[in-house]
Amino acid sequence: MNGIEFVKQLRKHIASVNQKSSVQVVEPNIVFLTAYLTMQFKKQLEELKITAHYDKPVELSTLSYILLDSQKVIINRELGCGDEEEDFEALEF
Repeated sequence: MNGIEFVKQLRKHIASVNQKSSVQVVEPNIVFLTAYLTMQFKKQLEELKITAHYDKPVELSTLSYILLDSQKVIINRELGCGDEEEDFEALEF
């Protein structure tokens, strides 16, 4: 199974769980790291509404940004703040 198929299966599973349960599963942000970013692959990612994609090799600073940004989205979602950056930055770790 490749990454595209995984995303499709994950979304089907989440939809199935959400139909059967009163507790709703929130779809995660999905980021692709790839060594083969062709125009066709990029189009597939856009059609699937993938959060972001990056070409390998990825610099450590870029990877740190990706992880920090995903944590910001998760924390803001839990706080009910949306994706506003200042909400995340007001928190102390």
